[in-house]
Amino acid sequence: MDAFTDVGLHLGAMRLNVPAAAALFLVLFAAMHRVHGLILGAARPLTSLERAFALWLVFLTLYVFVGARHYGDWGVGLREWTRLASIGCVLYLSTTFAAQGAGRSILVAMFLSLVAPLAVATWQWTTGSAPLLAGVPRVTGTFFHPITLSVYLIFFIALTVWRMRKESTWLLWTTLLLLEGAALVSAYSLTAIVLIAVVAGYLTLRLPGRLRLAALVGGAALVTVFAVSRTGAGRLAELKATGSIERVIATNRSTNSLTWRIWHWWTLWQASRETRWLGAGLGTSQPYVSPIRYEPHNDVLRMFVETGPLGTVLYLGLFLLLLRVFDARTGERVTEFGSVRPYAKAVGVGLFVVNFFDNIVTATALQYYVWCLAGLLIGAEQSAKSASSERASSFADGGATALRDPGARAQPL
Repeated sequence: MDAFTDVGLHLGAMRLNVPAAAALFLVLFAAMHRVHGLILGAARPLTSLERAFALWLVFLTLYVFVGARHYGDWGVGLREWTRLASIGCVLYLSTTFAAQGAGRSILVAMFLSLVAPLAVATWQWTTGSAPLLAGVPRVTGTFFHPITLSVYLIFFIALTVWRMRKESTWLLWTTLLLLEGAALVSAYSLTAIVLIAVVAGYLTLRLPGRLRLAALVGGAALVTVFAVSRTGAGRLAELKATGSIERVIATNRSTNSLTWRIWHWWTLWQASRETRWLGAGLGTSQPYVSPIRYEPHNDVLRMFVETGPLGTVLYLGLFLLLLRVFDARTGERVTEFGSVRPYAKAVGVGLFVVNFFDNIVTATALQYYVWCLAGLLIGAEQSAKSASSERASSFADGGATALRDPGARAQPL
């Protein structure tokens, strides 16, 4: 959807471009689906994760009004609230459809989303037409920025490795994995290197036997290919010029992307001093609070500036609840998707780390698929329990019938 960010129209206070329209559609569709289920008496109870997300959205509603009060702009808060609500709606819809037995269809739809961004990224790095960022050619696929593409690809690389273990068509999955890896390296994202290290490290600690070694070798291979490439080596060399952080802040002159982030965090923190303890308002950090009108590149700081310390605690608490969904279940009935949990947890832990120094909560496509996977796991677990209960009930009914009619068990010839 990033390619259509500038395509849209204005409706009152809200700018409705294509991504915003898609988010609004998800919110309306999920709301209609829920109301329809309630009318028919067929609506399932919300899970603890869904209730927590809904309560978070209720809390954020207050900060739509806070932002409008501070800056007189309703559109920014409404747009951000709708985008975040659409992520919760993806969780709700995924859980609902997976509980109805559509888990495999959801997984197929998730992998089909790779077609457009991966095709464009492959075309960019094979033809040398990648856009230049700070003089460096970096593929973006259909995304706005290489970092957004990178974290999206790492999520799907983890899923691809998981599918390679379960499918007989290993050549197809290996080809997909190589394309994902090539596009990931060609994005030349230092954030991706950190995320790869965390994901590979987590899998090395959690997976058994040869899988542990494969995770370690795979992560090391991606980092090595990045480091030996001319552009990747140049990006790593930038970190040697970090110098004194105090001097960077004092002179307002950054030496690389790391010191730029630290300098921007400092200036954003200073600019928020009048509102930081109560919050400036949802979605206001980039267009109003930041002196240079840039995204914070730190989601924890973003939440603190926009929603205060209470909002930050709620955000981190919701993230930790999400990670709990990916935990292995003791005594869990083995489902088709249960074995993906360590891979999902590895990516989740990596994103939790990265969200302290980059924009993860604004990577909407990635958020959709992470929360969709969480809903898939929850729904598949509910579906398995429902099927088990039905079989037990059917067995009990059959036994009761046989006891009432002994002749049913032995009919004469």
